[in-house]
Amino acid sequence: QQSKAAAAYQRLIEKGYKEGVSTFIETVDARTQLTNAQLLVSVQQFKLLSALAVLEREQATYPLQP
Repeated sequence: QQSKAAAAYQRLIEKGYKEGVSTFIETVDARTQLTNAQLLVSVQQFKLLSALAVLEREQATYPLQP
């Protein structure tokens, strides 16, 4: 959800920049926020899959279904 909000904000700021309403710094900030949100999603997915792998190893069950 944070990623979707950051993407919407980035689109809004980019549009504003093209229309001369937003500054270049605001566009860079919006892109940074979007990148950080996407990175957070990736890190959380990695943590989930790592936890599932540990659980599978501990239970010795197959196959792993995320």
